[in-house]
Amino acid sequence: GLLSRAGKLEFDKFGNLKPNSEGYLVIRSWSKWEPVCAGVLPDDIATHVCDYLGY
Repeated sequence: GLLSRAGKLEFDKFGNLKPNSEGYLVIRSWSKWEPVCAGVLPDDIATHVCDYLGY
């Protein structure tokens, strides 16, 4: 699933999370501190939000 594709978290110089090698971006939800991963498909505007990462 998308959770397995989230992989290692990487940050840019502004402290924002960067997409991983597969283009999946890890974001923080507005209501919780736990990060959630969202994969935006290159050929689709749909965004898929997966389960909270366990870390």
